[in-house]
Amino acid sequence: MRKVSQFALPEPNRSRDGTGRTTQPDPPVRSSGAGDRTGDVQSRIAHIWHEILEVYPASGTANFFELGGHSLLAARMLARVEATFGKRIPLIKLLREPTLDGLAQLLHVDEAALADHQVIPIQRRGTRPPIFAINNTGLFFPLASRLGQGQPFIALQRYDPDAPETIKPRTFEEIAADYVHIIRRVQPKGPYILIGLCVRGALAYEIAQQLAREGEKIALLIMIDTWAPGYLPRLPRLHRMFADLSYRVQVFRTQVAMTGHGRKGRLRYIACRVAEKLHLMRRPVEDDDWYHPHLVHALRSYRPKPYAGRVLLLARQDQPKGPFLDADLGWSDLLTGWYRLELLPAVPNTRSNGAETVLHLAMFREPGVDVMATHIMSAMEDRAEKSSEVPDSRRRNRGTTNAYTTPAGT
Repeated sequence: MRKVSQFALPEPNRSRDGTGRTTQPDPPVRSSGAGDRTGDVQSRIAHIWHEILEVYPASGTANFFELGGHSLLAARMLARVEATFGKRIPLIKLLREPTLDGLAQLLHVDEAALADHQVIPIQRRGTRPPIFAINNTGLFFPLASRLGQGQPFIALQRYDPDAPETIKPRTFEEIAADYVHIIRRVQPKGPYILIGLCVRGALAYEIAQQLAREGEKIALLIMIDTWAPGYLPRLPRLHRMFADLSYRVQVFRTQVAMTGHGRKGRLRYIACRVAEKLHLMRRPVEDDDWYHPHLVHALRSYRPKPYAGRVLLLARQDQPKGPFLDADLGWSDLLTGWYRLELLPAVPNTRSNGAETVLHLAMFREPGVDVMATHIMSAMEDRAEKSSEVPDSRRRNRGTTNAYTTPAGT
C-alpha cells in the first residue's frame, strides 16, 4: 500500500451525489441538517443551479459538477450567487465544496485564508495509488465518481485560477518540474498515475518523463485528446500542408455540426469564431483561463523525447481522419512501450453558445465519461501485462486525431 501525505489534502466537507437531480420545476431541497437560515439559502442557490444547469438538485448533497456543471458554468453560477447574496465565492472554494450544502455554508462563514489551491482532493478515499489530474479540475468530478470510492483522485493546479499573476515566460520542462514538486509533496514515492486533457495531457507526459528519470515508477499515463507536440513540423513540407488543411476543415465541420441549435445556432457559432480570429472576443478555457496562453506558448517550443512507460490514449470517436493524419495522434514514433488508443463517444452540448470548448466538454458527459472510466479501470487492472513488446492492439482504431490541440501541439 502506497502512503499519501495528508499535508496536502485538507479535509473537504462534502458528499457527492451523482444522481441527485430532478427535472421537476420547484421540488423542496432536502437539507442535510442545516438550520432554517441555511435552508433558505439552499433554496435560493438551488433555483440558481436550476436556471444554469436545467436540472434541480434533489438534496443538499447534490454536486454541481456531477449535475452537468463545468468551470465555465461555475463562473456564471458564482456571479449569480454574488449578485444574489452580495458575497464573492472564489472558484477554488467551490472546487473544494461543490455540493449545495457546502456552498450554502461558505456563504455563512467569515472570509478566511484559502487552503492550498494547488491540491484539490476530488476523491479522498481508497488505498490505491491516487490519480493525479493536471488542471481542468471541474471536469474531473464526474470521472472520479465513476471510478468508485476506492480510487483516490487528486487535481493539481500550479496557479490559483482566481488570482491572475504576471509571470515570466518559462519552458514547458520548467512548468512540468513545478508539478513534479507538488506531486512529490503529496506522494513522495511511486507508483504514479497521471491524467491530462489536451495541452495538459502533454504536460502530464513531460511530468511522467521527469519522474521516470528520477527513478520513479509510472503505473499509467493517461492523455485525453492530446496530440504529440511538434508532430506537424516533423512531417515533410507537402505532407504537413495537406495534414494541416485536412485537420482544420474536418474540425470546423465537426464543431459546427455539434452546436445543436439549427441553422441560426450554426451561423452564431461561425460568427463567434470569426470574432475570435479578429480578436473581437476571447474564447473561454476551462479552469485556468488566464494561465492557458502561457502554457500554449511554452508548448510551441517543446519537443518531447521518447517514452517507454504505459500509456492510455483517449480520443473522441468522430475526430478528423484520413491518409494525411497520424492514426495515433502523432505519438507512434515517441511511445516505445505499451500503449493503447481508445475512442470515446461525445454528446453535443445543446446549451453551448458556440464559443465554449464543446468537444472537450462533451466527452465528460454521459455516455463518454462512462466509457472513459471503463477504459481507465481496464488499463489500471491490466498493469500485470508488462511485456516490453508493443501489442498489436496499440495500432487498432486508426485514423483518429485530436479536435482541439492542433497536430503541431499549439
